[in-house]
Amino acid sequence: MSTTIERDAALVGDMTLTNLSPLQSALFTKTGGVAHGVTRRIPDVQPAEANISYTAPRDRVEAWRMRQLWSASMGIDAQTLAVPYQVHGSGVAIVRRRQAGSGAAPGSKLVAKADGVITGDEGVALMTTHADCLPMLLYAPETRVVAAVHAGWRSTVTGVTRNTLRTMYSVFHVDPDEVLAFIGPAICRACYEVGPEVERAWSLIDPSDSAGAIVRTGDRLSFDLVAANRQFLIADGVQPENIEESGFCTRCQGDQWFSHRGQGPLTGRFGAIISLNGRY
Repeated sequence: MSTTIERDAALVGDMTLTNLSPLQSALFTKTGGVAHGVTRRIPDVQPAEANISYTAPRDRVEAWRMRQLWSASMGIDAQTLAVPYQVHGSGVAIVRRRQAGSGAAPGSKLVAKADGVITGDEGVALMTTHADCLPMLLYAPETRVVAAVHAGWRSTVTGVTRNTLRTMYSVFHVDPDEVLAFIGPAICRACYEVGPEVERAWSLIDPSDSAGAIVRTGDRLSFDLVAANRQFLIADGVQPENIEESGFCTRCQGDQWFSHRGQGPLTGRFGAIISLNGRY
């Protein structure tokens, strides 16, 4: 794999691995046994500011180049990426080693329609894509299982986080008590104005809003993706001390992150990536 990573690094022209600094979890890094990271928006990297998304009108060749470089910076072979077709729902898919590369290079078939993906196999790297919706990486170091979650408000209220944890338990026997969770950059509560349908949907889950996920300021409603998903994690048995939050808002800090709300629908996407191909 190291030869492949070195090859990918050589494909990026005048850039080097030291030019890139993926966001990483202190919890995961301290525990070891996993490779991971969240890519960034880098305005100085042209032509697409380090975007990793293939959807039109984005440059697919450039996006693949950046996927290779970002993956190499994490010690991951980009050819092992497995990328779901995100539908803003609560579906969860199990990814096996034979599916490595599904959705990796341009033209390859996405691994599944799902907003949560899980694997217990080495040799496959899960990746979800984001531009305001919350990225969450999960790692069970004892059972050796990882997951990646894409959670906008729809995925959140329909239970993608809960479904991911419960699938990890039912398929891989992962006790939530061992799960480490990294909540990556997402649009913050102050920036995420929503309609009354979000308040209604959340009230069915948390009638008293004990999570403090809904904020009303006059006629304006806002939703806190981090607070809502953190509540799901804790309710399903993840220990509070095992939850790490990045603290970044994609809109407030749009110089570092792609933001649909802040930059418009044609902006790029950043990726949240995790693999059991870690440096041991």
